[in-house]
Amino acid sequence: MFSPSNRATSKDIRSLGRHTHTVHTPYFSLRYGAGTHDTPRIAVIVSKKVAARAVDRNRIKRRVRHALSPSQLAPYTYCIYVKKHGAVLTGEQLKKELHTLLNLV
Repeated sequence: MFSPSNRATSKDIRSLGRHTHTVHTPYFSLRYGAGTHDTPRIAVIVSKKVAARAVDRNRIKRRVRHALSPSQLAPYTYCIYVKKHGAVLTGEQLKKELHTLLNLV
């Protein structure tokens, strides 16, 4: 779990611009780039295509944030996009897939 100070704001995401790297897995896409902060900033993005109801989108975001540990991350700004199949992962599968995704960085 990470604190609200580790959450990326819309300003952080916009500041990434075109200077990002992208990594894809079957469950997630990750955009990351150099941030202006000393700590990692993380945004979890779930589209309406993945979950139509806001309650479901927020639940998915909470589960992903809970599975992450910012102490293991470099001080970049990360945008994690959840794909359709990533919304139905169990807790252990979610941690494993996020670990796999972040090892590709």
